[in-house]
Amino acid sequence: MSTSSTSRSDPIERLTDGLWAVFGVPFRRETYGNIAYLALQFPLGIAYVTLLATLLALGVGLSVVAVGVPLLLATLVFVTGLTRVEVLLANTLLSRQVTARAVPLTAPDGITEYAKELVLDTGTYVSLVFLLSKLAVGIVTFTVLTFLVSLTGALLVAPLVYDRPGSYRVFYDTTLTFAPKIRFVQDLWSVTFAPVITLSEWNVDTLGEALVVAAFGVVLFIISLHVLNAIARGLGLITATVLQHARSISS
Repeated sequence: MSTSSTSRSDPIERLTDGLWAVFGVPFRRETYGNIAYLALQFPLGIAYVTLLATLLALGVGLSVVAVGVPLLLATLVFVTGLTRVEVLLANTLLSRQVTARAVPLTAPDGITEYAKELVLDTGTYVSLVFLLSKLAVGIVTFTVLTFLVSLTGALLVAPLVYDRPGSYRVFYDTTLTFAPKIRFVQDLWSVTFAPVITLSEWNVDTLGEALVVAAFGVVLFIISLHVLNAIARGLGLITATVLQHARSISS
């Protein structure tokens, strides 16, 4: 009896798990941690590039005098500190353990040895490149995040604003031309296929139509969260892979 009961419940459990995996994404803490991590990429990227580019430029420009070299060394130490921040940020917001090669900030063997190790350590430059690349990553994540949030939000609020004139126009009078050409050079003739498709305008001006639009918004909302989770997991994997070779200040 117990075996039969278990065998009947297994498909139900699998179905429940599958439904939760698809539709439970808005109710998981991991989802919003991932979104927060993606949202921070752009402002952090701007801050990193602005600060580091300025400090490096000043250090190189002042290298002809005594101030430049200490400034460059201080910038590299600052880089290792920012790497520590990135490790903590990833471990807090992402469901992935990220580690970096931690070194103490103190210099038991003297400032000269510490500076020599800092400059010759390839992990220092791995950290530097990683931080500077955050701007490019941030632009991509900001674009995707903004597009999905704005589109989903516009659909979900349809029942609240549908009665405002011109709030929703799903299709506009548009002519779409598809004209691929197939050319046979040997026979000196070509075949052109160019169907013309015209879409008429649809205004959402009733509650029923607005609810249909909002239903599409709910579906898009679920899909968007899965897309953002996938991007965050991929970014987390790259972060964990790169930072394990980076140098950071130990806690």
